[in-house]
Amino acid sequence: MAAEAAAKGAAKKAGRGSRRGILFAALALVILAGGGGLAYARFSHPAEKVVPPVTVQVGEFTTNLADVEMRRIIQIDLTLSVAGPEGEAAVKDHLAAVQDAVNTTLHGFTAGELGDAAGLEKLRQALAQAVDEAAGAKVVLAVYLTRIVIQ
Repeated sequence: MAAEAAAKGAAKKAGRGSRRGILFAALALVILAGGGGLAYARFSHPAEKVVPPVTVQVGEFTTNLADVEMRRIIQIDLTLSVAGPEGEAAVKDHLAAVQDAVNTTLHGFTAGELGDAAGLEKLRQALAQAVDEAAGAKVVLAVYLTRIVIQ
């Protein structure tokens, strides 16, 4: 009998130990699954749609510069790289305002300011800002002066 009681006690202890092991394993599995789900939700983002730029030819401009000692003119061909079809539509829908903004911006420069690369870069930045304001949105990605004549 003593052997039987000892065998039952050992079976109970073995049963409790295996239940605890199963319980701990299940708990660990739930924690890992929850952590994995949380990490997936936090770090997985749908791929952002990349819109390729669109090139818009704005036209040819001939206007006076701001030189006071001598009458100087500038003639440029202006092409813009804009943010997708929406940017192209914004420029074309406001084309008269864009052209006016370009002429006004050109009037503000002197021939001396446009005599080097830094001056032309300043002109490009000023034109981009003027076109964005005229179009009512930030649409200009790059300004290309495909022809420049200063007389």
